[in-house]
Amino acid sequence: MLNVKPSNFNHIVYFGEVGSQMDEDGIERDTFVPKFSAKFSPKSRSMTQQYSIFGTELQDTILIVIRHNKSVERGLVVKMPNGRAYDIVDISSDEQNIYIAYDIITLKLNDKIEIGD
Repeated sequence: MLNVKPSNFNHIVYFGEVGSQMDEDGIERDTFVPKFSAKFSPKSRSMTQQYSIFGTELQDTILIVIRHNKSVERGLVVKMPNGRAYDIVDISSDEQNIYIAYDIITLKLNDKIEIGD
């Protein structure tokens, strides 16, 4: 079981999809289309965990924790409070049969998606 304080869920993240939009120059660009939001808590890795993923495809990823949500799935794009888009690399769901369950979501930056204001 993940031990997270409810007070740590003080940020909002948006989950959505990639859509195409024509900019003023007539060029079609990938843009973020939000579907739903959730409060999240950032999760840090221990030094041992960071060393173990060094040199792998998970090296430049970040972790966030949300309350368990069946709508969160791979293929969705995440808009973080820093205004940048991230792809979902992995979802580790809390499978215990308890009232409050959490999902740990591994995210990787996606610079190809434009995030509007």
